[in-house]
Amino acid sequence: MSQHPNARLTPRGRELLCSRVAAGARVSEAARQAGVSRQTASKWLARARRGEPMSDRPSRPRRLARSTPLETEARVLGARSSMLLAPLALAAATGVPARTCARIVARSGLPRYRQDSCALSDSPIGPPPGAPPPAASRPGSVSSPTRSRRRT
Repeated sequence: MSQHPNARLTPRGRELLCSRVAAGARVSEAARQAGVSRQTASKWLARARRGEPMSDRPSRPRRLARSTPLETEARVLGARSSMLLAPLALAAATGVPARTCARIVARSGLPRYRQDSCALSDSPIGPPPGAPPPAASRPGSVSSPTRSRRRT
């Protein structure tokens, strides 16, 4: 894990702080020498006494407080396999928010489907890159750039 650029103590500095206190220095004196507060020094000493590593802890949560229930995930994945729908259509079919449906489908490793693609097409994510754009869908709409005529 990379160090924060403004961090006062690196893992090596934390070990040095703990060794100074173990050698008999007071916590406040060792903290002053390291350039940190007494509370910070006490925090690292407590971690060292518990046998924890002198590296930073990850900030990522260990668990989600409100994870999607397994029954809901099974319902969404069942509807996805039987109907081959995009997340917005899955949301309408299952009553689960579209973003949650998309997250469940991505987590399960299934391919994405575009909302406007046919459910039984060969390509689940639409036309390949570089394919010509689809024709204009409304009368009068421009499907390609127009060129002005030269007047002579």
